[in-house]
Amino acid sequence: MKRLFFTFAVLAFSLFPITSFAAGPAYNWTGFYMGLHGFYGAGNNDDWDDYESGSSGTSWRCVGTSLRADHDIDGWMGGAFVGYNYQFPFNLVVGIETDINTGKISGSGRAPDDPTITVNTEMSWVGSTRFRVGYAIYRFLPYLAMGVTYGEADIYEKVGGIKYGEKNTYFGWNPAIGLEFMIVRNLIARAEFAYYSFDTERSNVDPRAPGTGEVDTKIRFGAFKLGLCWKF
Repeated sequence: MKRLFFTFAVLAFSLFPITSFAAGPAYNWTGFYMGLHGFYGAGNNDDWDDYESGSSGTSWRCVGTSLRADHDIDGWMGGAFVGYNYQFPFNLVVGIETDINTGKISGSGRAPDDPTITVNTEMSWVGSTRFRVGYAIYRFLPYLAMGVTYGEADIYEKVGGIKYGEKNTYFGWNPAIGLEFMIVRNLIARAEFAYYSFDTERSNVDPRAPGTGEVDTKIRFGAFKLGLCWKF
């Protein structure tokens, strides 16, 4: 997924010499804006390490790589965003933006030590706060963005129809590349690819003895977004 993101970045900014001949002056992108978007996300929970309690009950030991239960995740989300741009006289545009989204990005797999146990990841909301930089070319604004992301995921194991786990808040990084098009003076369409990389979090989950087992999880996914916004 990281290779795909950087490939898009190279392709987008290689277009600058081609599009620089576009007729007419660049539109003015300075101002506040807000909008709605939706996206499809796909990735994985690729660091699912199972832990068990030590004999003292206060320390933890890693069971080993045989209990890794990595699995793919995907799904749809939608939400709202708000931000502010400032355009310099030489058409450089910088800004800041924040968004919040709800939906479901989820997936499951089998525990390698016991096929009757399923491991599950369900992300119910995700948001980000990012800085943006772009270059205005007539009605177009190609841009790069970078910032922090945050979200909530339900991490659990399920056996015999019984669910054991907990919800955790995740934090991480959110690079993105996008292209905006000013349909009219105040209405803007947007297409974007963003990469969500969350830090590892530990969750209490053990279907045999709840509260005495833990797993480390690391969630990462890419998202293709489409949106519309209004510039004030």
